[in-house]
Amino acid sequence: MDLSKIDFRYVKEAFKEPLNFWGMAGFAVAAAFFWDVTPLLLGLGAEGLYLVTLPASPYYRRYIERRERQRQNKLKEAQREQIIKAFDPREREAVEYLRWMKNQIYSNYRKFTNSKEIPANLQSLDQRWEDFVDLLDVYRRRKHHLRSINRQAVQNQRAKHRRCSTGYGIL
Repeated sequence: MDLSKIDFRYVKEAFKEPLNFWGMAGFAVAAAFFWDVTPLLLGLGAEGLYLVTLPASPYYRRYIERRERQRQNKLKEAQREQIIKAFDPREREAVEYLRWMKNQIYSNYRKFTNSKEIPANLQSLDQRWEDFVDLLDVYRRRKHHLRSINRQAVQNQRAKHRRCSTGYGIL
């Protein structure tokens, strides 16, 4: 068996599944109930078969990838909300207004078309809203950075550089 083709990330995820945990707990309970090692050996065999077949299944791999994407999206949304909380009240109000407007467009589309699904061109509003939040975040960080710079030190360095480049003031 070629171990280079096995992706241990899927094996680890399969091991952490609730189905696996409760299955192993069931074998342990059966072994304790019957005072016999045989259920534990059967459980070990079932665990080995489970860990060989389930992670190799393309359905399970897609399920794990989908679950990972959902986890990353939730993390990204939580980080974006933290960014929004750090905004000034005026910036936060603009972001919340655009979020409200986006949700109104979605609800009006659903109401007037009696459709459950939002078309892709309207779903692009989510991306535009995220782009706006990112733009405000970059603007805020750059503004704070520029305010933190000591202008006198920059002017002194610039004057020193100008003197050196013209040849008048050699250090």
